Amino acid sequence: MKKLFRTVMVLSMASLAVFTSCKKDDKADVADATIDINAKVGSSAINDGDFVPAGTAVKFTIVSTGNSDNKLKSITVTSDANSTPILSQKSLSGTSSTDTASFIPSTPGSVVSVTVSLNSEKGTVTKSFKITVPRVTEASPGEIPLFAQLNGTDGHFMDLSNLSLYGTNTAQANLSKIDLGCFYGNTKHFTLAGPQDNDLHTLFSGLNWTGARTTLIAKTSLTKTDFDAIKATGNEIALANLGATASYSSAANDLATGNVLLYKNQDGLMGLIYVVSHVGSSGNDGIINVEIVYAHN
Repeated sequence: MKKLFRTVMVLSMASLAVFTSCKKDDKADVADATIDINAKVGSSAINDGDFVPAGTAVKFTIVSTGNSDNKLKSITVTSDANSTPILSQKSLSGTSSTDTASFIPSTPGSVVSVTVSLNSEKGTVTKSFKITVPRVTEASPGEIPLFAQLNGTDGHFMDLSNLSLYGTNTAQANLSKIDLGCFYGNTKHFTLAGPQDNDLHTLFSGLNWTGARTTLIAKTSLTKTDFDAIKATGNEIALANLGATASYSSAANDLATGNVLLYKNQDGLMGLIYVVSHVGSSGNDGIINVEIVYAHN
């Protein structure tokens, strides 16, 4: 009888241990609270990472969800652009909440991360939403002449961040600034090339090209009307969209009046070059006249 009693007690204790263990596991398995972020500019929805021009308001609608075993406690919305919260800590209760917050990005050329921190009975969960603020673009004040390799000693090269020009007499000292060169080739004719282009090196062999920058260039099917429309936007959004599918190379050859080129320099700055006209027929007298829309930091 005593032996039977001991057996029953052991089984009872084992069952209690299993039951207690299951209760602990059930508690540990309580689901995290969740965050759903919806963002709009005006009435248009935007996705994580989309472009939003500086000075444009973004409205966030944040849906927070807990459950009966993990009720909501508070929510805070911050950005890495400044130290002031977009939404200061707000107390919550129950199992769901819908909250709104607005943010206006201010720094062109930046990527801003907006982060929602949700506190619940179980702990804290976070979710972020990124906003890409496009760089500002400007247009050249008029036509800019670029000279072929043997046509004088000035205006063969350009810094595309500010449209400064350099010639063979100033290029070496400013090699770290040069993004673009002009030449006329026997077979490739009027050409605009990045500083990494081998033909450019050959035709300007008097320069030491070690450490030269890199610029990618692509011919496009854009027209002058397209060029003017992109110029009017004042930001790089259209340029970035074009760049996503562009077939870049180190140079654009056989240039003709009306061509529109897309470029991206070593610093990621993008722009458009419109060929207004060209004159001459050799490296001695060739000139390409261009207008430029360029992004800058």
